[in-house]
Amino acid sequence: RDVERQRESTQRIHMRKRREQEMLAARDKAAGKNDKWLGVRGWRAKQTRDAVMHANFNSDSHLVPCPCDPGTLISRFDGRSLLDHIPPEGSHEGGQREPPR
Repeated sequence: RDVERQRESTQRIHMRKRREQEMLAARDKAAGKNDKWLGVRGWRAKQTRDAVMHANFNSDSHLVPCPCDPGTLISRFDGRSLLDHIPPEGSHEGGQREPPR
């Protein structure tokens, strides 16, 4: 019974926070603000004591090269894989630039 009450209380808190965020977003939209909200969520991960899985996960076999820096290996879920490549200052990648006058 106590567990059920605790769960209901937690759900009410989350719903209240979500309503507050929605109200703030609606107020900002009505005021003409174009600020974007970025939400980040996390979940508990299940831990295993399997030595084979541990060795496989800690190896670099599941990593891919970063599009911006091929020397850096990242997870395929890493946000850096969505970024565009920005050439270093002074390089002529992507076309010729006129020198400053």
